[in-house]
Amino acid sequence: MNRIDEDNPKGDTQRPRLLLHICCAPCSGHVTGELAKEYDLLLYFYNPNIHPPREYNKRRDEARRWAEEEGFCFVEEAPAVEEWFDKTRGLEGAPERGARCEVCFESRLSRAAEKASVMGIPYFGTVLSVSPHKDAAVINRVGERTGEGAGVDFIKADFKKKEGFKLSMKKAREAGMYRQDYCGCVYSMRPKSKVST
Repeated sequence: MNRIDEDNPKGDTQRPRLLLHICCAPCSGHVTGELAKEYDLLLYFYNPNIHPPREYNKRRDEARRWAEEEGFCFVEEAPAVEEWFDKTRGLEGAPERGARCEVCFESRLSRAAEKASVMGIPYFGTVLSVSPHKDAAVINRVGERTGEGAGVDFIKADFKKKEGFKLSMKKAREAGMYRQDYCGCVYSMRPKSKVST
């Protein structure tokens, strides 16, 4: 299949092109399987929220390895870490699914929308809604807003529906993927708790 990449932004002319923001390999398996039925995909890794650096590197490397095995083009954009901390300043104590998460979604999806626009890709989306710990309504609202600003269309979804999260984790286990135990940012770390993405 002729999937899109930075050197081939037109991709497969038979299907519409979609830039898909991914946060990690485990959350991506089921979502890419569903979207690839209709779209020509480019996987985009931009996650300045993931800390510490060793954790960021683990997730990025696992996502890249998985994407290559599946035949998807993987594009990483260097994380603007200080910018992310500036944007979330004052929200350190906000609960999960609260105001800090919305700011974090905005940070990542605005970059994804801009990347899609620059590459001439008409659609973009994210795997974030596959997590039971993420509010799909907020993700979709932020995605639509950032897409409008960049002139690209956001694909609204709640990928956790129809057992999407279970299917993602099943694929991750079968593939022997590294699975993290917290969302990503230092504020989401919970001692002695196991919280999958």
